[in-house]
Amino acid sequence: MKMFKEGQVMNKRAVVYLVSGKHVTLTATSLYSLIDSYDSTDSLEVLVVHADIYPDDLKILQDLPEMMGKPQIIVNLLDPPAKVDEIDYDNDRYPKMVLWRLFLADSLVDYDQLIYLDNDTLVYRSIDQMFNLVPDDKAFGAVPDYYIHLQALVPSSHTYQEERSLNYINAGVLVINVHTFNQLIPAESILQFTIDNPDFQFADQGILNAIGEGYIELLPLRFNDQKSEHWLESYAKPLSEEFSQEIIDEREQLVVRHFIQYVSNDMPWEHLRTDDRFEDDFWATLMAMKQKAIEWSRKQDHR
Repeated sequence: MKMFKEGQVMNKRAVVYLVSGKHVTLTATSLYSLIDSYDSTDSLEVLVVHADIYPDDLKILQDLPEMMGKPQIIVNLLDPPAKVDEIDYDNDRYPKMVLWRLFLADSLVDYDQLIYLDNDTLVYRSIDQMFNLVPDDKAFGAVPDYYIHLQALVPSSHTYQEERSLNYINAGVLVINVHTFNQLIPAESILQFTIDNPDFQFADQGILNAIGEGYIELLPLRFNDQKSEHWLESYAKPLSEEFSQEIIDEREQLVVRHFIQYVSNDMPWEHLRTDDRFEDDFWATLMAMKQKAIEWSRKQDHR
């Protein structure tokens, strides 16, 4: 079922979030940053694929653009891709929701391009610049996974087969050419691969790297900056000064910041201290978003 705001016509391009249960606060925080940084008067559609979310929370997501003075951004709601129900999936580390992104192109054939964002992201610059980054002959674009890219630069540190590839991508931010994706990587082949490889390393990310090989456009690091300042200084720099400097340089033009766990309890919402400027920004954005949610709630309750 699709839930579109009355009177709104779908664009051929959209930003997509996937969310279930308690992660809705992260979705709202990322969406707030996307709206706040959007500097175009052109219309922009955001699709929220959801499950197990309170109706009022979904309404807040839909109302955020108007509350923030950006009515050109429309948030629409969709159910998860039906094909995921055909997969018998049991993974303690990754919830079944991570598989939804594998079938976005198949379930959104009315669109030409999609920008997929993980919930644990902040958008720093206008997201529309990410459209058209990927050539028509590529299925999707993504940024190399920082950790695995670094491991590939230091062969002695290999733990997984994946760490031998400089082209292994992180699936937290994707730019998808819908029609090309469906031609080169049809949904039935994804479904069969997923069924045949239930324990595939890194779940959806590993699957995308495997089935997308040869069809992926590598994007500049600024579009999915993945690691903390601590990781950069204490881990990356001693292994590769060159790659570390590339990260630093790309942060000067940062578009999307993506929070990825390095050690236990190091995500911003898992501890009280703030470790770097990105964590500062996360909490400032979350608090600004929450203030909008409070205002919305008071209006509904006539408080």
